[in-house]
Amino acid sequence: MAEPVTSSAAATAVGAVTLLSILSGPQAGVVAAAFAGAVVFVLASSELNLWKKLGYGCASFIGGLVGKRMAADGLTMLTGGLIRVEVEVGALVAAAVVVNLLLLLIERAGRDGGGWLDRLKGGSK
Repeated sequence: MAEPVTSSAAATAVGAVTLLSILSGPQAGVVAAAFAGAVVFVLASSELNLWKKLGYGCASFIGGLVGKRMAADGLTMLTGGLIRVEVEVGALVAAAVVVNLLLLLIERAGRDGGGWLDRLKGGSK
């Protein structure tokens, strides 16, 4: 049996996504896909506590909405232009990837003392 807090949080999230989808008009698919990508990220991150999952889930959702076009264009480019990837798919992929990518970059910056980050910024050669 599911915990009451988890069930009510899920119901609230679904209600919020439904409201956002209604208010966003023709971009309803983008909102739903970004939410689905955020859910994929949250479900795949078992080592995080509830508050971190909530925060990262929101960041993932926003990242999906913001990065939808770039992700769709990148996927289209990866296929050599043979397949035109829609922005809804871009929102799903961006939401699922953006926080993982940022966490990887933060972890690598801490591990090597930020050396690669300094080189990227042009600081040390």
